Amino acid sequence: MKLETGSHCRYQIRYHLVWKVKYSREILFGKRVTFLKQTIYNIAERYDYTVEAVGTDKNHIHVFAGASPAIAPAQLVQVLKSITARELYRTYPEIKQFLW
Repeated sequence: MKLETGSHCRYQIRYHLVWKVKYSREILFGKRVTFLKQTIYNIAERYDYTVEAVGTDKNHIHVFAGASPAIAPAQLVQVLKSITARELYRTYPEIKQFLW
C-alpha cells in the first residue's frame, strides 16, 4: 500500500468491509460474482475510492477499500452497498424472488 496525498494531508486509510446477503441466501455464484466485482471496481473508479481486493462467498462479500479522509467510512459503505444492490437487481431480476 502506498502513501496517498491530498491537498493538505498524506494518508493510508483502508477498511475491511464485510456484508452478507439478506437472509444469508446463497445467491453469489457464477456470472453474478464476476458482475459484482466489476461493478465494485467501476464504483471505485467513479467515486475515487481505492479497492485493493474483492472476495465473495456464496452469501457474503469482502471488500478491502479505502478513500480520502474527507469520506466517512459509513458513506463509503452506503455507496458500495446501494449501487451494487441496484445493479444486481437490474441485471439479474430473478434474485428478487429470494430477497423479497
